[in-house]
Amino acid sequence: MRRRAPKNGQSNGFDAYAVTEEVSDPVAHAIQCLSDHMQAMDKKVESMGQVLCELRPEYCNEELPELKGEDFEGAVEDESTLSTRESNS
Repeated sequence: MRRRAPKNGQSNGFDAYAVTEEVSDPVAHAIQCLSDHMQAMDKKVESMGQVLCELRPEYCNEELPELKGEDFEGAVEDESTLSTRESNS
């Protein structure tokens, strides 16, 4: 049985999103906010690091762990996976 939208104009509890450019995807918006925040934090940490280098020069020689491509393999799809998925849809 198919549910019908209420005739009185009230919402049925579901609000569609990302159907038009005016209504954004809340997940995409949250990810963008997190990305903006990480970039701001990165700048702040960089400036704090510069001050620490002035106070303790050996701090500048400490390196962060390297990010490797294989660390992201499960989170990032390559082009062949995307094209296969699209052709199966």
